Amino acid sequence: MFTQNRKYVLYLVFVSLFILVFYYISDYFYLKVLTAFHSSLLLERLFLIPNRPQIVGNKVFINDFEIIRECTGIQAIVVFVGLVLFVPRGPWKKKILSLALIIGFVYASNVFRIAFEIWLVESGLLSYTLAHYPLSLVLGIIGVFLLVVVTEQVYPQFSEFIMGLMKVVQANVNNFWNSHSRVTDSRDMEVKK
Repeated sequence: MFTQNRKYVLYLVFVSLFILVFYYISDYFYLKVLTAFHSSLLLERLFLIPNRPQIVGNKVFINDFEIIRECTGIQAIVVFVGLVLFVPRGPWKKKILSLALIIGFVYASNVFRIAFEIWLVESGLLSYTLAHYPLSLVLGIIGVFLLVVVTEQVYPQFSEFIMGLMKVVQANVNNFWNSHSRVTDSRDMEVKK
């Protein structure tokens, strides 16, 4: 059974290790600075809110809002890169194109989200909590949707591989439940006797 599913097991192991290593390896200080700079530009040009990004020690701010690692979108980027990068089939050119499109979208959407949230709060339209959490959730859902659409168009081997993985998972879950239901059925029969 393991030899049949070996490529999927190795895929999950490599993706998990990649995500753990690259998410926690750094504070991504320079990415925070870059995100703050681009968000600040957008905030000033599009939303007409005067601001100045500031670096205080190892922290980055736009006005009173701290840009932390999670604001950069690095979690989504690392997960998407790991998922696409370790698919064992397909041309590298298509992998790289799909990764570039996804990374670009995630970064740009986070820059827009930060600028838009600061504008909503600074304009007095919403509190930080109301501006931050719903917008992050919506962009997360859109990001996953775009991952699927982009990879299906640019790199169809990704969705083929993921569908194969899902079939293996489903078969293993069904086998597990079937074997446990037989044990339960035989116990029920013993109790009825």
